[in-house]
Amino acid sequence: MIAIEDPPQRTPRTVTASRSRASVVRRGELTRPEQISAAPRIRIGASGVSQTAGGGGAVDQRVAVLETPSGEWLIGVDPATRLCVAVHRPTGPNADALFSVPAYTVTASTSWELEPLVGAALGDEVHEALRLAVVTVPLGATVGGVLVAACGTDRPDLDEGRVPRGADLLRLPGRQPVTYAESLARSRPLLRWEEAGLEDPSDVYRLDALALGRDVHEGRRDLTYRLSLNSRVLVAGNDIEVPADLVVRSSDTIRGLITMLTSPGIDAPPTAGQQVLLRRRDELLSLVAENPGPFRVDERVEVRLPDGRTLTGTVTAAIRGADQDVRSYQWNPDRTSMPGSLFGPRGVLRGGIVSPAAAVRASLLPDSTADVNLPAPAPALPSGPSEAPPIQLDLGAGPAGAGG
Repeated sequence: MIAIEDPPQRTPRTVTASRSRASVVRRGELTRPEQISAAPRIRIGASGVSQTAGGGGAVDQRVAVLETPSGEWLIGVDPATRLCVAVHRPTGPNADALFSVPAYTVTASTSWELEPLVGAALGDEVHEALRLAVVTVPLGATVGGVLVAACGTDRPDLDEGRVPRGADLLRLPGRQPVTYAESLARSRPLLRWEEAGLEDPSDVYRLDALALGRDVHEGRRDLTYRLSLNSRVLVAGNDIEVPADLVVRSSDTIRGLITMLTSPGIDAPPTAGQQVLLRRRDELLSLVAENPGPFRVDERVEVRLPDGRTLTGTVTAAIRGADQDVRSYQWNPDRTSMPGSLFGPRGVLRGGIVSPAAAVRASLLPDSTADVNLPAPAPALPSGPSEAPPIQLDLGAGPAGAGG
């Protein structure tokens, strides 16, 4: 069940997503939930232009610089409005014209909402710099030799030339330059779900649950998320509140987020990234649809143990009764879920575990064994400079302890 609570002055609405037994979920099989609205969009008119250095004058700013194939992003906070700003400074023959024509500029209420406008994920160190406002890009001023627009682009177009590559450099004030890939590698999400597309297997969808906020208010805390297609960020934000005891590493969390993020909103026109998601909604819902089984060998499952714990693992055999119905499954749990002494030299549990079919369900979670050698995630990631009241989304508790 997905319960969506609007701001305090509104009446909460509850929407139930029916679980189809079919392998493909169609639009008509789900009750359409309301889309979680992002933080309010802020449009700066003539009266709200930052007048740094006399309004439009050249200023010497400390900015974050992220290279791209066609130029570089200058990223910072507008001191007057506290908006996160990114302006693209192009290279090539047209660069000189930007002294009189505003460069391509986008603004967002938080650093997370800036990611879809830039078209790429930003590393933790960039989010931290924006949260602390140690990098600044005043609206309406000249920064780094280019004129920043007085207000950001409301509906930016998608241009691959403005999307950084792994080898492109990131430069932050007071730090040594690092590649874009290195910057992203320093961040580790709490949960990552990846799946190839159904219509085009070369497409790769990625959902990241990045952090749970430290502060608990009325039994809830904020969840930071990002949904990408082929490494291009379509939506991201920290405007969702979930139960404080939510098990993030859970198939239910993945299904709840995908359902919410692919649902059309009514508060504002969809962004370019949201339009892509709406066109691919049926495909995404099909990828996270509940699989009732029977499960094949090597299929990922979540198994509820008699003591109440739920572990993830892989099916090794289906055991059928006299009527040929599957009565139980033999399966190997992920190595991170069980003591290492129980596993053989090649990582296979000696004899495996046999559980009744009723205790086994399909899992969307990857094998967490690959995460063993990664650094532990930070307790919480920084939010953007603007603090808008988050809308509440109840994803449900999910299976206790899923994923270990």
